[in-house]
Amino acid sequence: MEKNQGRFKLYRVKSKIQAVKRDGTGVEEFVTIYPGTTVLVTGQERQSGMVDILADGEFVSVLKRELEEHGDRTA
Repeated sequence: MEKNQGRFKLYRVKSKIQAVKRDGTGVEEFVTIYPGTTVLVTGQERQSGMVDILADGEFVSVLKRELEEHGDRTA
């Protein structure tokens, strides 16, 4: 069983990660999450490998693999 299963997960980003921000009208833009940012995983991994996170007050999507490679799990 995975640690903290069913609970939110926190990561501290240690190197830049590219994320996708959606504005609700179908428009997507790339945003950068910078080192030192603490992000909260808010959803389960989708078939595409993406997960939703909260970073700097905005909901964005990142590849779970990127988050695990470029972030340290803190909770």
